[in-house]
Amino acid sequence: AFRYTLRAATVDPLRRVEGYSYEGSAEIGNVIPFLVDRFLASPGTVENDVPFLGRRVIYRPYVRGTIDLRRYAPLSGVTTLATRFFVGANHPIGDPDVVPFDRRFYAGGASSVRGWSLRELGPGASTLEGAAGDVNLLGGDLKLETSVELRATFLRDLAEADWQLASFVDAGNVWLGPRNPGDDAGRFRARTFWRQVGVGSGLGLRLAWEYLIVRFDVAYRLRDPLPSQGGIFADGFGSPTLHFGIGHAF
Repeated sequence: AFRYTLRAATVDPLRRVEGYSYEGSAEIGNVIPFLVDRFLASPGTVENDVPFLGRRVIYRPYVRGTIDLRRYAPLSGVTTLATRFFVGANHPIGDPDVVPFDRRFYAGGASSVRGWSLRELGPGASTLEGAAGDVNLLGGDLKLETSVELRATFLRDLAEADWQLASFVDAGNVWLGPRNPGDDAGRFRARTFWRQVGVGSGLGLRLAWEYLIVRFDVAYRLRDPLPSQGGIFADGFGSPTLHFGIGHAF
């Protein structure tokens, strides 16, 4: 892949107390296998695979772009309001209708919409029937996500760490693109996508040492995009989702 990233930041990457971090990236991938296929392996035709060590290896050309905007505003000497907005999109090039698994987008997890476990949210309102543990193994082509987190230090220098409490709200999802052959319930529709945004909220504890931050979060689903569970506070809050992480969520 060939990737260009433009980044501007003033925030401390560990503490993330004050400042901003803005990043945009553009990427194009699997161009070299395409050129090998088109001009060397099978001149004049495109087979969408190339020979390698006696086998045919499939490749999937694609383009991908992301925008990640973060701001950190200190409200007092012990409190910080952190906000984040992320949008990402990918699209296949040529004959294939999907992009490689590792270049797709996923939602849910300790650094995503925390009301869901890792890769458990989306795509769209798809029920993921047959997926192991209801985990989204196939990902999506478009991702929208935003988070707001209030962090407050309530103890200093206990076990040589600052202890912080955090309250947060996360919202977002992933969707399938126009060429993806997946379920229509997971496809992005400009007029109705907002109905498929998952919303989660919760509380967390941060232990901040000089060179390490350990994070514990408990989150609940406020709005589930699945048709059987959609709506604010539908069927109560449900079971909590627990997360552990190193460093802040964003």
